[in-house]
Amino acid sequence: MKKILFLVNPVSGAGAGVPLAARIAHEMRCRMPEGFYDISFTTADSTAQARDLAPYYETVVAAGGDGTISHIARGIAGLKEPPRLGVIPLGTGNDCARSLGLLPILRQGGLEALIDLNIAGPIRPVDMLTFGQRIMFISYAGLGRDAAIAAAFDRVRRRAPFSTLCAKGGSKLLYFFIGLACAWHTCAPGIDVSYQAPDGSSHELHFPQPLCQLIIGNIDSYGGGVRISSKTRMDDGLFEVAIMRGSARWVLLHLGRLTGASYDRFGSAGAVIQARQLSLQPASCSIAQIDGETVAIDPHALLDVRCAARIQMIAARPQG
Repeated sequence: MKKILFLVNPVSGAGAGVPLAARIAHEMRCRMPEGFYDISFTTADSTAQARDLAPYYETVVAAGGDGTISHIARGIAGLKEPPRLGVIPLGTGNDCARSLGLLPILRQGGLEALIDLNIAGPIRPVDMLTFGQRIMFISYAGLGRDAAIAAAFDRVRRRAPFSTLCAKGGSKLLYFFIGLACAWHTCAPGIDVSYQAPDGSSHELHFPQPLCQLIIGNIDSYGGGVRISSKTRMDDGLFEVAIMRGSARWVLLHLGRLTGASYDRFGSAGAVIQARQLSLQPASCSIAQIDGETVAIDPHALLDVRCAARIQMIAARPQG
């Protein structure tokens, strides 16, 4: 068994994955013999790629954004003896890396420090949640305005001149302006929610009017640094659900990026629900945002959310 596999998304960071792979190769030559590690680019089906390759390594490092990390985590989660999962952040939001405490290490020590951490750093357990029968996620899932913004950003960033802007480091600026353009978007009306609270009690909610946003969070960072709840842990088998009926609450959520305060501190009572299991059923077609990527949801699809697996991730924060 080899020590470490780096799976690098070549298109993450507006194409920064290709030069990053060369930098990783340079750094690894100074750290261990070539036969102890491998560096590969992710394929179109990185989940299957990770599932096939991971059994031959002690550690798999995902180099990319939140979506790349999620796809690779799905691949290793079902293995009998899954390897440790490390991260080199290369996305727009990098929420998973932020929750693991990796961004300060990257800022202070650069790629070299992150590679050292991935070789010998501490690990912590991280829950993986279901979103329906076919999808698992680590960080967050949601319906509404942020999903519409993410879908529009994914379409626009591939076109000139916006692709050039992203390549020059303007991804966050583009995301901001797309957010302004999508400020009118809401969820389609008719969403039914049932959930089991941590104490085992069951509850049902029905929203006949459009919601601005519904977010299911498993980590303490969302949308590039927003904290949904002060109670969030990545390994407690629970998750938090934030429901925003109107734009004022959505703005309050994202202001937390500036204030550092979690949304549950300023939202009204019941604005954030903690749950052990949840079922979500939209009455019409919807777009969901899953760990930074968007998927289409069929009308009346029953989306069950629960902790289905737990993996070990390399972190600067071993617990919490």
